[in-house]
Amino acid sequence: MSATIQGFDVAAKIEEWRKIRAQRLELEALAKKISEGPEANLKAEIITFLDATNQTGARSTAGTASKTTKRRIQLRDAELACKIMWGKMTDAMTNGLPLSDCLLFQKTAKQSEIDTLVREVLNVSADTDIKLEDFNAVANQLGMEAVENVDLTFKKS
Repeated sequence: MSATIQGFDVAAKIEEWRKIRAQRLELEALAKKISEGPEANLKAEIITFLDATNQTGARSTAGTASKTTKRRIQLRDAELACKIMWGKMTDAMTNGLPLSDCLLFQKTAKQSEIDTLVREVLNVSADTDIKLEDFNAVANQLGMEAVENVDLTFKKS
């Protein structure tokens, strides 16, 4: 079934590709093992130390590690979220506005829209920090929930 056309040996190229692909998959598996093992353990130890000493970062000779907190929205009650979204879409259709502006989630929650809705309910401006529990008190009524993940970043000196 293999053929060589104008000096191109497709069987040899397939074999070369297969070897390189296997090598890549092996490296990806190793990277995952390191990321989920020793790297995750060291990050957790550093974050625990920073929390215990009430610090947001620490220096080494190579640079600075800083603790960051990232918030993401996850769906808690799809039925409730769909009802909210349906109401917003109905209003948009009535007022000739784009329906896509009403989407709260597609594959994942549209964080900016959820944030805007929560801020409207809490009557706070876009530059006001909202505590996670206060945010979730409203987000839960939309069938959503905010989750914060603490992570570590590093900047070279």
